Amino acid sequence: VVVDGLSGSAEAAAVETAHRLAGAVRAPVRAGGQEVRCGAGVGVAVAGRGGGRAPDALTVLQEAGTALAAAKASGPGAVRLFRPGMREQALGRLRAENDLRRALERGELEVHYQPVVRLADGERVAFEALVRWRHPRRGLLLPEEFLPVAGECGLDVTVDAFVLEVVLDLLQRRPAARVAVNTCARRFDGTFAREVVDGLRRRGVDPGRLVVELLEHSLLAGDTTTTRELAQLAAAGVRVAIDDFGTGYSALSYLHRLPVTSLKLDRSFVTGLPGDADADRIAAAVVGLARGFGLATVAEGVEDAAQAAHLRAQGWESAQGWFFGAAAPEEHWFPGAGGPA
Repeated sequence: VVVDGLSGSAEAAAVETAHRLAGAVRAPVRAGGQEVRCGAGVGVAVAGRGGGRAPDALTVLQEAGTALAAAKASGPGAVRLFRPGMREQALGRLRAENDLRRALERGELEVHYQPVVRLADGERVAFEALVRWRHPRRGLLLPEEFLPVAGECGLDVTVDAFVLEVVLDLLQRRPAARVAVNTCARRFDGTFAREVVDGLRRRGVDPGRLVVELLEHSLLAGDTTTTRELAQLAAAGVRVAIDDFGTGYSALSYLHRLPVTSLKLDRSFVTGLPGDADADRIAAAVVGLARGFGLATVAEGVEDAAQAAHLRAQGWESAQGWFFGAAAPEEHWFPGAGGPA
């Protein structure tokens, strides 16, 4: 859309026009006898900004496209005005995406395992699989340094599939191990449960030794595909956990409707324990809720003995964190052909 002859501040007028266009697109329309509502993100570029020489048409289109990418990243229906810094940000994201694609091709991703410990006696009862990137220049990268990029470009599905295959192979080699894997919402496309069950069957692995973890905010109301796939996993004997519980917006009805077997308390509520009264109340409420639904409980991010003792006194069954051991490669926890060290 080209807007000419703007009066006053060209940027303000262009953004106001963009909001009006987005609002018009949001108006409901009739299609096939149904009411349909659409939305649109808008990127805005202004030619001749700042009184300088007007750029050519191709440059303006490129700037508008960069602003549109920023609008899409901001959420549905956003409007963003092009700023010079956006170009560098877009190039940075593109470089990161290309690097991650090459990392997958070259086998630079690896899986580390963090122990889950029973608080009553300190016994190691399971592990959580966590992906790492062995970057050729930057060294070992943690998930928060590359998974957001993977999510933006759709590579999170590929990364999750890689981790699952590695974990299934470990379960086959280590008959005493129990492992939890994190799963992004996009994996639940109607084929995920079958992929998991088939992988377990091919390797002769007891499904009860695998836990599939979903972030709380990935549980969308009315998502029948996810509900159906979780039911299929549960029917096969795979356990299902809700990760980072307390940070999302899922309804309590999910705990009744979905075949969830355990809740994991987000580390943000553990950090302040035992001194933070609000964190203490949240942790106590979550463990009470889990008890009411008959669910197992795991607290994440435990960093010292005081936190572990407080959670144990509250009734939390298990915990993980630096206090019990950092995530490490398989050979650290399984130094040989036997079970866990």
